[in-house]
Amino acid sequence: MKHVLTLALLLFAAGTAAAQDTAIDWEGARADAAGAQANAIAWPVNRPREVLDEVALPVLLPALPEPVLSRPDGPAGVLFFTRPAQYTASFVLGPATLELTGMASARRAHSAAAGVPDITRTEAGQDANFSRYGAGYTLSISCADPDADPRCTDPDFARHVVDHLAVAGGSGLRP
Repeated sequence: MKHVLTLALLLFAAGTAAAQDTAIDWEGARADAAGAQANAIAWPVNRPREVLDEVALPVLLPALPEPVLSRPDGPAGVLFFTRPAQYTASFVLGPATLELTGMASARRAHSAAAGVPDITRTEAGQDANFSRYGAGYTLSISCADPDADPRCTDPDFARHVVDHLAVAGGSGLRP
């Protein structure tokens, strides 16, 4: 019994050390925001831009060469939903629906380099999980026909979107 308890405590301690939160790198986010082209960013259509600065993490939004719509047949931009330490930006690229969720609490990745997405197939399409600036992000891509639509089957599409996310706001960007 003593060995089982010792093993359980060691496993708990190892898991705790591996799951420590990382600090937000506001300096890196500010530098990248200064270099972002504001006219390329798909801005929220349902909220004023000022709400981006209320979020306690760097807000990433798409800055893609493809048209980004808030809904099918909707205006250009994203739908933006926020809470103090997280946000979700929802948008449409062609027939695919994408949701980007950012959370101020990121876990250190063991197998992936920072910023490199871990892409997983899902029933509806694919998810790309990654960390940037010490925050955690998930890009969920769903399609009407996820087995046939390359947006939901090709990991390069998810990487393309992740590579075209720009810093558009966050509370630490304010002077």
